[in-house]
Parts: sequence; C-alpha cells; structure tokens
Amino acid sequence: MFSVSFVNIGPAGAVVARQGSSLFVRLGPWLAAVFGGLIVFVIVMYILRWIAVSKSGKRSSGFTMEEIEHLHHNGTLSDEEYRLARRAALGLTGRKLPADEDERTDEDGAV
Repeated sequence: MFSVSFVNIGPAGAVVARQGSSLFVRLGPWLAAVFGGLIVFVIVMYILRWIAVSKSGKRSSGFTMEEIEHLHHNGTLSDEEYRLARRAALGLTGRKLPADEDERTDEDGAV
C-alpha cells in the first residue's frame, strides 16, 4: 500500500498531521475528471453529429442524380442498374409503387 503524510491546518489554525492517504484517494479526483471529460466529449460529438445529419436532411447515398444519369448515359450503368440507383437516390427503395414511371410504356413500347 502506498501512503503519504499530509499536513493540514485544522479549524482553530492548529497544524494537524494526517497519515495513510491511499493512492486511490490521491488519484480519485483526477480519474473522475478524466472520466467526466470523456463523457462530455462523447455527448458533444453526438450532438455535433446530430446537427450535421439534421442539416443535410437524409444521409447521402453517395451519388447525386446528375452523377447517376451521367453513369447511365456513358453506359457504365445498365437500364436496370440506373432504375435501382435512381430509386435509391430518391429514397424509394423499400416502397412498391403501383406504376413505376420506368415501367410505364405506350403501345409501341416507347417510354
């Protein structure tokens, strides 16, 4: 066990010697300060992340509609990949729509 002698001034101004302060008692306030600082840091980062996400609305899927159209016109994306990427960018991936505008054609098969 680690012990250190301290000298304190008592209530009447008398010098009082204190024996046996443990290492935990000496380091306890520092450990509490570090732990408290960590908690504050995590809370601040969570709030900043929440603000950043709320300002942008939804999280980005990584591509803009212009980029998806450019990839489709270059031939990088097939028609089916373009349709799926466009629906994902618009946030329509989980919905089943009665008539998807990509699937609507006239009698000649033209879009």
